[in-house]
Amino acid sequence: MEAKNGLKVLELFSQHPDIDLIVLDIFMPELDGIETVKRIREINKTLPVIAQTAFVTKVDEERCLSAGFSAYLAKPIDLNLFYDTLWHFLG
Repeated sequence: MEAKNGLKVLELFSQHPDIDLIVLDIFMPELDGIETVKRIREINKTLPVIAQTAFVTKVDEERCLSAGFSAYLAKPIDLNLFYDTLWHFLG
């Protein structure tokens, strides 16, 4: 499934409680990734939610992880790291 903004992510999340993992961009229209993950965490504290972002400083990474993301991937996405991260959470 794909969502173009954080509100759509939350809508899909509520409609599909069997989702195994979410990958969120930090910069999305209507509701950014930080606020979106905070709202997801109010409902589900254990679902893997991976941040993907062009913001690549250590401060940005810490901000994402402290907001509730399970992992942080900087753009451009390294496919090997992406697959390793998926494998880590999905087995």
